[in-house]
Amino acid sequence: MERRADVLTFTADPLTAPLEIMGIPVVELAPTRNHTHSDVFVRLCDVNSKTMSRNFAEGFLRLDPALPLDRVQTVRVRLDACAHQA
Repeated sequence: MERRADVLTFTADPLTAPLEIMGIPVVELAPTRNHTHSDVFVRLCDVNSKTMSRNFAEGFLRLDPALPLDRVQTVRVRLDACAHQA
């Protein structure tokens, strides 16, 4: 899915120290849209040294169709509760 034209992917550099994520992650975004009915889907993944990706939290939000197109709409996407160590 990451190769689709309507999907944005953000990848960080490899970690230099261990990382623990516990709780309910919240991602704040400020997207614009060019279609009345638009959705935001956020997924946190751990990519290993062999470039295999494993999902550990995700969340979904439908953007407000009543707002004008091309207007920035700040949203907070609440992801699944997780406990992950990388």
